[in-house]
Amino acid sequence: MLSIRPLAIGATVLAAGVALAACSSEEAATNVEKATSAAASAGAAATSAAGEAASNAGAAASSIAGATNPDAQAVTSEDIQGAIDAALAVAPGTVIDIDYDTWGPSWDVDVLGADNNVQQVEVRDGQGAVRETERGETEDAAGANAQVTITQAIDAALGNTRGVFESASFDNGVWEVSVHDGQREVEIAVDPTTADILSAGVER
Repeated sequence: MLSIRPLAIGATVLAAGVALAACSSEEAATNVEKATSAAASAGAAATSAAGEAASNAGAAASSIAGATNPDAQAVTSEDIQGAIDAALAVAPGTVIDIDYDTWGPSWDVDVLGADNNVQQVEVRDGQGAVRETERGETEDAAGANAQVTITQAIDAALGNTRGVFESASFDNGVWEVSVHDGQREVEIAVDPTTADILSAGVER
């Protein structure tokens, strides 16, 4: 006669195996689901990071482009002289420093007067307004007395380096003119006596 006990035991073991297999399958499915979710999250994070990087790169490019925007490109020798004339109309003297703000667009012009005071004039839309007055220094007087005027120095610098004018001032015994060539800012040193170009290099 067959023993019922071994059959019962075998059936129990088989049922346990089936249950274990089912459990393992469910656990595997859960792990796959978790892995898929993690991969999706990682993909979303990577996409977000890439989007942010692209946005930052775009902003940087826009910032660089701002230095050479159409308004800045339109600046001519006549525009520079116009800004100087507007400044001298409200602050008589000799221009020793001029800066062009491409974002304005506006001009900041320093004028040394006969009283040895420097008046800082903002020129916008052809109109000048004195913003500040301070006592002039020896360097300022040297610039005012130079044989080559600031406008002549600017013309010489732009003749040497094509680009957008940014600023000009008298420093260390020479005229220093900054020009943006579309990729970088170039600083040109101009002789205050002959208007010769003494040096031209990328500003650091």
